[in-house]
Amino acid sequence: DVADCVVQRWKNGTRRLHRGEGGTAITLRAETFFSGAAIGLRVEPEGRHTRVEYFRRRRTEPLYWSMVRGCLQPEASRETDSAPAVPQS
Repeated sequence: DVADCVVQRWKNGTRRLHRGEGGTAITLRAETFFSGAAIGLRVEPEGRHTRVEYFRRRRTEPLYWSMVRGCLQPEASRETDSAPAVPQS
């Protein structure tokens, strides 16, 4: 669910979005929309929890981590209705 949520949030705000699955892990790779910096996410179940690792190749806009965080805490996002805006061309 976390990976699907991030894909939905990243799909219009990134370039070259790729999703891969291996074993129990799901990986997402993309380039940020404006600066083209590489970003990635690894999602893996650990018992009753999910481990999420967010990567960035260089300094990127906080928008992308904010999108991931919104998928990790959907209740908080719904309460504040503060989903970050997606960059538009």
